Amino acid sequence: MFIIKTNFKNCFITTFIFLFIIYNVEGKNFTIESEEFLSNFLTIRKISNGLVLGRKSVPTDENVDGYVFLGIPYAKPPIGLLRFQLPQDPEDWSTILNAKEYGNACLWNSTVTNQKLNYTKMDEDCLQINIFTNKYCLINSNCSVAFYVHGGAFNFDSPMILNESMIIQNFASPGRDVIFVTFQYREGLFGFSNFNHKLNLSIPTNVGMFDMIHALKWVKKEINNFGGDPNKITLTGHSSGSVAASYIYASPKSKGLFNQVMLMSGTRPDALFVDSNQNVTRTIAIEAGCAFDITDWDNINDVEDVIKCLKNIDGNKLVSYQAMVENFGLRLQGAYQDFGINSFFERSLQELNDEIPKVNILTGTVKEEQSDGEKTIETTKNGTLIVNKQKLQVLCQYSFTKSNVENYNEAIEACINEYSSDPYRAKHIIDDLTFFLPHLRDARIATKILSKAYLYQFNYSVPYEVIDFKNDKMPRPKDSPRHSDELVYLLGLHMGKFGNKERLIAKKFSKIIVDFINSGDPNSEEVKFDPFNPSLNNYFVIDFDNNYTMPGMENNYHSRADDFWNNKMPKIQGKVTPILLEESFIEMTPLVNELEDGIIYPPVSYPLSYYKNSTPPKKDKDKLLPYTLPPLILTTKNGTLNEQGESYGTIATISMIIFGSLIAFLIISCIIKCLKYLERRKYDRFL
Repeated sequence: MFIIKTNFKNCFITTFIFLFIIYNVEGKNFTIESEEFLSNFLTIRKISNGLVLGRKSVPTDENVDGYVFLGIPYAKPPIGLLRFQLPQDPEDWSTILNAKEYGNACLWNSTVTNQKLNYTKMDEDCLQINIFTNKYCLINSNCSVAFYVHGGAFNFDSPMILNESMIIQNFASPGRDVIFVTFQYREGLFGFSNFNHKLNLSIPTNVGMFDMIHALKWVKKEINNFGGDPNKITLTGHSSGSVAASYIYASPKSKGLFNQVMLMSGTRPDALFVDSNQNVTRTIAIEAGCAFDITDWDNINDVEDVIKCLKNIDGNKLVSYQAMVENFGLRLQGAYQDFGINSFFERSLQELNDEIPKVNILTGTVKEEQSDGEKTIETTKNGTLIVNKQKLQVLCQYSFTKSNVENYNEAIEACINEYSSDPYRAKHIIDDLTFFLPHLRDARIATKILSKAYLYQFNYSVPYEVIDFKNDKMPRPKDSPRHSDELVYLLGLHMGKFGNKERLIAKKFSKIIVDFINSGDPNSEEVKFDPFNPSLNNYFVIDFDNNYTMPGMENNYHSRADDFWNNKMPKIQGKVTPILLEESFIEMTPLVNELEDGIIYPPVSYPLSYYKNSTPPKKDKDKLLPYTLPPLILTTKNGTLNEQGESYGTIATISMIIFGSLIAFLIISCIIKCLKYLERRKYDRFL
């Protein structure tokens, strides 16, 4: 039933709704059993800001009926003076809000993704929420809720690319009864700009993360009106959305807003820079004509002038400047470390890891993930796969940009030796550090505080035709499952040809997820999923044979990477101190991007408007030199490594002996000549 307040306005609106419903019954008996009456009744919901009108969902393959409420504002449009500011509660509305179709995706224009632009409408007015529910939930108001943060490297995409029919099928089917919630948040410069972490500016830090907190608070407050239980909320996400969910999981700002966590292919790093995004933010401001060579970034008045200028530039132009800066190999990285009571994190990630809430967690990855190291692999003339050690060195050096280690050369050498002998392992060097080991860490932390943790890996090789990449600029990699491939079965992401086999796999896979959301435990009659045991490093393998049977539990999750980075490397690298500033990371990022993307990024160039107090540099008419890999310069006990990693020690020793012998010969010759000269001078006196 509607929540009816005792004022004339609400009574009038409620009476109008009932008259509207009665009129649409068209002469049928006015009973709650009337499906048409019930359908009309269920699609209109009363929330704090007013009435919203949803609709029945599109048909699913199994004719499951659901209800959707799309594009509901959870905050004021962050436009004009509200750009870069914290989200604010939306204004009330007096008429019925049409929530039958999506609103706007948040503005983005990024080179980071293969996804093409304009697959949906975009605007800065985008802070809206989407709810997928069913009749049972709307009537009983006791259903579990999944609060899903979409991915996109914090720079692109929206939840609108997800498949409505698949969401309803997997979550709102009878007996599953999970309410699935998605939402938009500010991305890129709008959500994660950082002008100067040392100044107390008029704009807050990490506003994109505060958008997420605001949306989560909205769900906590309003979800009961859509059939959800506010005390049964699972915080979840995928890729960078999962990283964001892990930030929310750790942040004091989210206390009491969720009841359990599910992290899919993404989680927080061990540390963040305080000045992350600062270099890119300033470069975008320069390209936009809001900052110049005379801008003093440590002067609060100068920086506030830059912010004021950026607030007056059209949003579409701003994201185009961001894309321009990305073409230099520079990218915004999402959330950054902030401190203080008004910040998002308040304390360091290391401290927050010791304060993780005691809630159940389901966490996991896919087998191939992003495979960022595959460009290190080369093929010899006879078809043998080998690892290019120079390229591998770039990735090893990149792995140490967030901490200073006492024995840097030894650590890099050990990294190269560990990964160079196995092309498959070299392919996954970044995956080890970004996905596999951090998810293992999360399971260990949860178990340590006596929470139940469940660790999984999705290994099923998704057939090529099942994923439709027609909206992508690049072809899909052949090896599978890659990063996000599993979402085709869960959320219909990039859904291609789906036969009976794929529908059954989707049903089995999604049931594991739904069971965890509903009970905090993924076990069922069909699935035996043991809690994580740190002495076993056990995990559930999601794969399917011809009989659709899954392998189930295995031990030693990514044990070789775990042993190297968590046991061997600490002994090799010596004392470790965290790096708080992004300088070394910024220096390495274009090199890594060039290696991974196969693109030569030009150096940063500024518009002529930038030069107020200096002379613009002359443009180099020569062609850009191709990116050359750094030489291997590692010091070993026996000498220096050459390109093949062999020792130069013996050659160097022989060379030094020959060189020393020549010097000695020259010195002896000079001495003999001088002695002869002196002897001759002795006789000259008598002439």
